[in-house]
Order: sequence, then C-alpha cells, then structure tokens
Amino acid sequence: MFNKTKEEIDEILPELLRIAAMGDVGAMRKLGDIYYFGLTGDKNYSKAVFWYEKAANNNDTVSMNRLASIYLEGKPSQKDIDSAIELLKKAAELGNSAAMNNLGLIYRDDIYKRQDLEKAKKWLQKAIDKGNDYAVFNLGVLYFDLDNLDKAFDLIEQSIKKGNTKAMLFMGSIYYSGIKVEQDKKRAFHYFGMAAEKDDIEGLDSVAYMLEHGDGVEENKVKAAFFRKRVRLLKGK
Repeated sequence: MFNKTKEEIDEILPELLRIAAMGDVGAMRKLGDIYYFGLTGDKNYSKAVFWYEKAANNNDTVSMNRLASIYLEGKPSQKDIDSAIELLKKAAELGNSAAMNNLGLIYRDDIYKRQDLEKAKKWLQKAIDKGNDYAVFNLGVLYFDLDNLDKAFDLIEQSIKKGNTKAMLFMGSIYYSGIKVEQDKKRAFHYFGMAAEKDDIEGLDSVAYMLEHGDGVEENKVKAAFFRKRVRLLKGK
C-alpha cells in the first residue's frame, strides 16, 4: 500500500470500499491507512477513525494501534488518553508487541500525565519478550533516566547491534555532551558515524558538523562536504 502511487491507490479505492463493506478486515485497515497517512492527498482523520474502528472491532491489532495514535494526537477531536490506553491494552492482550511498547512509552514519559515507571518497565519488558527491538532501546532509556547506567548501556548496545539508529544517536549525544558520562567526542563521532552509515540524516549532519569544525576529530572539510551532499540527496534537494 505505502509503495503505491496516488494514481494506483485512486484506482483500487472503489474495490477496497466494496470488499470492506462486505466485512473484509484487511480492506478496512487499508482504507484507514489511506486516510490516516494521506496516501491520496490530504489526511482525513474522521474517515481514518471510521475505518480503523471497524477493523478494531474485528480484533485487528494494527488498527487498534493506529487508532490509539490518533487519540493520542488529538485528531480530529480532543486527545483521549484513556481510550488510547484501553485500545493498546486490548491489542497487547492479543499479543501485539507494538502495543506493549507504546504502553511502555505512555507510562515511561510524562507527556500524557500517566507516568508510572513500574508499569513502563512491565510493558516494555513484555514487548522485548515478544521480540520487539524498539522496546529494547526504550527500556534502556528508562534505566538511563533512573541512573542505572550499566543496565541502560547493556540494553542500548543490544539495540545498536540490531541496527537501531535512534540508539546510535542517543549514545552519540550523551558522549558529545557529557551527560552522565565523561565527555568523549571521539566516541560520540563513532556512534554518529554508525548512524550515518545507515543514511540517518541526523547522523550524517552530526558527522559533517564535527568534520567541518574539527570538533573532537581532525578537521576535514572535503569529507564533511561528502556527508552534506548525502543529506541533500536524501532530502531530495
């Protein structure tokens, strides 16, 4: 669905509507995706909610996750944190590890005023046990915030080995700034470089900046220009 052009989606939309009306849950979710992600133009949250709700009522856990995200964003109406949590718990009970991870984040961070670190640990660990790689990093950040650095770094390094660029950038940032660790810009450059190798724009930008300014590494404007060019290509500029 996501690799189709607008014209291709416009062409299959009538058929999706037809089979969704006949009860096809996959078609319901695809319709929700089309409107939620704006795959045919502008986003339409009301239509996305309509189709995601239908799919969620048929125990489609991906739709539950997406619907929860809409409630957390407060679109198209006000935020509904409690309904989002209820949906995520239902999806988690059905075995969806992404829902477990999202619950962990809701309880880990104070964004939604539901912070409960014990619940956060529980849900993130459940997600890890289900094989969710993102939860490994997210639990690592929780332990970092709690100053349990040994456990934090063990989890974050595990996540890095799985290719998580957020984990690479996180380690780069703390060593660059010296947050809870001794400042080590060479080590920061190493982690930023790992993310850059995966074409992560923030990693590329960080490497380019450090090379341009000789910030913790030997100045090399030629190499910096190479990374800047890569950023422009990725951004389509």
